[in-house]
Amino acid sequence: MAKNILDPFEVCTVRVYPMPDLQGRNAKTHTDAKEIINALEHAVFQDLLGQSRFRAVLNEKPPPAPKRSVTIPAFLECRIATEKITELRDHPDIRIARRAQTLAALATGISERRVSNGIRKTLLTQAKRLQWLAERRISDAPEEPEELDSDDPKD
Repeated sequence: MAKNILDPFEVCTVRVYPMPDLQGRNAKTHTDAKEIINALEHAVFQDLLGQSRFRAVLNEKPPPAPKRSVTIPAFLECRIATEKITELRDHPDIRIARRAQTLAALATGISERRVSNGIRKTLLTQAKRLQWLAERRISDAPEEPEELDSDDPKD
């Protein structure tokens, strides 16, 4: 979010992968713990890539290649957006506008500093997501504009 890669409004759920075996072990001093965490991050990343409509995950860079293989443990998933918030955020026109803002902010950030190709790939992914939303909106939208609520009868 700090680099405008992701709009926090697009986040509805969060997953946590508990790893009690690593509790109390510092990844900086326990190389075994670091290898396990890196392997898990890589496995989750690959799993999410396989589930993605766009074959992309909005990361600046992919996780490092694992030095070992791990099984993805059971995770805890929590919805962080209420139904009301989701209802407000899910209107296609709002999502398109916010996605365009995120894309513009990301492009501005890229133009102002040296960045990795990972950020450029993220820009492309966000552009594809914006196009997908806009195409879907055209196919789902009514032919006539929707009525806007107004107190002024002349509007």
